Amino acid sequence: MRKPFGQLIAIGIVVLLNIQPVHAILLSLVPSSATVTTGNTVDVDVIISGLGNPPSVGTFDLDVGFNTAILAPTTVMFGAFLGDPTLFEALTAFDFGTPGKVEFAEVSLLSPSELDVLQRSSFLLAILSFSAISNGTSPLFFAGNQIVDDAFGNKLPISIPEPATGFLLGSCLISLWIIRRPLTSNAIGAANRWSRKRWWRCT
Repeated sequence: MRKPFGQLIAIGIVVLLNIQPVHAILLSLVPSSATVTTGNTVDVDVIISGLGNPPSVGTFDLDVGFNTAILAPTTVMFGAFLGDPTLFEALTAFDFGTPGKVEFAEVSLLSPSELDVLQRSSFLLAILSFSAISNGTSPLFFAGNQIVDDAFGNKLPISIPEPATGFLLGSCLISLWIIRRPLTSNAIGAANRWSRKRWWRCT
């Protein structure tokens, strides 16, 4: 019976090691949750990291989710690394029409070589602003499909960090390993005691 359990631990370790690719292009939210009181303002940075140079980012279309009982979106301010929208170097749009979701997108009108000069391996895509409508804590997370294209229109492979997933899986595996040993020995001991009692009764 030990072999399947050992295989389970091995599979869990492989999953943990592959949760976060080493050289992935990452999307992250800072902060990833907000604890607020009514009337507070919360600014959330949307950051991309792990880029080479090239590829540079030419387009993105992202969705961020939140708790509608805690927060209400107010505006989106785009970063300057795809071009300046006021100088017609980029086109931007955002929408709050879907409850619990901020949808925002930007398309650069600059050339690939201009974007290569402008962008670093990690930079700010946008800042999302929220107003607190009640007390509490709201998670902030990427919702749905996230689209990021390079300057030539090719889709970039994007990863979204989920440290909580790895922590929970690791904790469960460790707990199973710890609990299994005493349960097994206790079960054997109980069976032996029951057998002895039954033998004495029969005799």
